[in-house]
Amino acid sequence: MTLREVANTLWGMGKIKFELASVEPVGSFLAKELEDRIMALTERDGLKDPRDAEQLWYGLSHVSYTWDSAVLHSLLSRTLRDMGSWDDLKSLTQTCERITLMTERNIIKLHQTQREQIQAALLAAIPKADPGDLAMAVESLMFTAKQLGISLPPGTIKHLYNCVLTMPQQQGRQRVATGSASTLYSFTSLGYQPTLEEMVVWEQRLLGSLPQQGGASSQSDQSWVFLALSSCRNYMPAPKVKARLKALAEGLPQGCSPGIRTRTLLACKNWGVTFVSGVAERLEGRYKR
Repeated sequence: MTLREVANTLWGMGKIKFELASVEPVGSFLAKELEDRIMALTERDGLKDPRDAEQLWYGLSHVSYTWDSAVLHSLLSRTLRDMGSWDDLKSLTQTCERITLMTERNIIKLHQTQREQIQAALLAAIPKADPGDLAMAVESLMFTAKQLGISLPPGTIKHLYNCVLTMPQQQGRQRVATGSASTLYSFTSLGYQPTLEEMVVWEQRLLGSLPQQGGASSQSDQSWVFLALSSCRNYMPAPKVKARLKALAEGLPQGCSPGIRTRTLLACKNWGVTFVSGVAERLEGRYKR
């Protein structure tokens, strides 16, 4: 198998979240074959094609299996060694995101020099990238920067922000509200505060993209939108917007996800929204230990 074939195989297994651990109970024959091929091919040829790295790391991070630690760390070193020469922004940011996910799960560990290698590769790629490509990749990029503690210069943050602000909405993901809101919240978390004029755009973009149907999906979208807007100091919500947030908080069922509750509660605190008796206790009680 070539490296592209191995990468395609792992990507496909990852896409269906293949339970490799459960289908090989008497021996890790397939896993060992894949690991050996990855090591042999990357030692010989490196990872010059970023698409191979993107697919390899996607598969490794999504397949249910405890991969050999030495293999992962060798592949990590080879990936970081070659990523500085990549010219595919999508593959670069997706690869970095998958590596970050695996560090979060304590599957691999990054040393400071390795974090600096990722930082250098991202900072080198951003000025050369097409603004539209940057806008599409910004979620992965911001996630990596935040989780790995990578510092982005204010000028870089502003450039990324401008790319997102000017991107036509039809280029976004299917769940426009959540994607746009989480991106805006990432920018405010990094210290950027939109101007009054920019908040007009964000208000129209976020409130206008909220789904009309109810259910958990709608509640999640709303929680992200209200959290993002409430994190912007230059945005003063109209009474009807606050009323909509209050209705969301008071209407959340006891069994809704912790993420929805946390985001909704934070937005309410940011805007000083008060509830009927018992709502705040219900929202906070799940997290008290």
